[in-house]
Amino acid sequence: MTRKKPRQRPSTQSQLNLKQCQFCRDHVANLLQHEQICKINATNRRNAMEYLTQQRRQRQNRAPRIVRHPPRAFSPMDVDNDPPVEHDAEPQNLEDEHAQVESPLPERFIYVRHHRNADKNPEIIPLESSSSPTESTPVVAGPADCPFAPFRTFADYKFASRCVKRRMSNAEIDEDLKDMRGGVYSSETFITFRNHSDLKRSVAAARITNVSFESERFIIDFKGTHFGKRYYIDVKFRDPWKIMKRWICDETLASVSTWHSQEKYLCLNGEIDFSNPLYDEPWTGKLWREIEVRACEALGHNSNSARTQIRINCRRRLSIRLASPVSIFGWIRG
Repeated sequence: MTRKKPRQRPSTQSQLNLKQCQFCRDHVANLLQHEQICKINATNRRNAMEYLTQQRRQRQNRAPRIVRHPPRAFSPMDVDNDPPVEHDAEPQNLEDEHAQVESPLPERFIYVRHHRNADKNPEIIPLESSSSPTESTPVVAGPADCPFAPFRTFADYKFASRCVKRRMSNAEIDEDLKDMRGGVYSSETFITFRNHSDLKRSVAAARITNVSFESERFIIDFKGTHFGKRYYIDVKFRDPWKIMKRWICDETLASVSTWHSQEKYLCLNGEIDFSNPLYDEPWTGKLWREIEVRACEALGHNSNSARTQIRINCRRRLSIRLASPVSIFGWIRG
């Protein structure tokens, strides 16, 4: 009895008959729909960056902003789970760190000093719960901000997420939408879906803009009397490297990224004190800061306006680019 050969996946993209998108350079099958969505996302990102740039130019020479509570470590994983909250990351160019601030300092606080390439003003995190609400800087979202795209509204995103997680049938989706839009649950709704077909089209568009799942087959040979045979196991997964590249290349996450180094100091006497440094995250370490400083010096960009751009090339090597690509591993060895 001849054994069937295991199913083999096409090894080249020419065998898959894929075409390259002119916006994201990915190879996809449905090129027309993919390029339309990529064009919309590129426009949204450009509008968001123009809005942030405009705010940076309008507000200058202000004191460190004071946040109400110490924020936890923000990671791009939070953005995939729930829509991100736009942070006010305006540069305020506090040249004299010992200058008098506009509002009174708390008795105990953490002083955060960002690297100059981050283009962020220093932050003060109070450690006392009695801080007045006036010390908190409000979170402002830009007018072009639409983190739930390609869904039309945030309600569409939440409803689609619930349907996908619960694996609801088409009949159940149509029944819920009919009750919501017919006034059974409320007089009005922010959900724009009319039926399950509208929901499926939006979910399909969202899957194109994100890293999709891949399938890999593993062959396991067992020896024995009862279970001795060859097993074929299909595993579905998402490539973590592709997810990382998506996070790094997303310009809308620039204001909340942690690629730039930080310095944190514990201040206990109601004044800024640099004698008690804190190391609570990788980007607060000295090595992280030294690498970023050496990156700028190696390329001859020592001004405060120098911007560091992170680029990922096809050989999966991290490099920091200002005028020309230079490998980060070269800086470490040097």
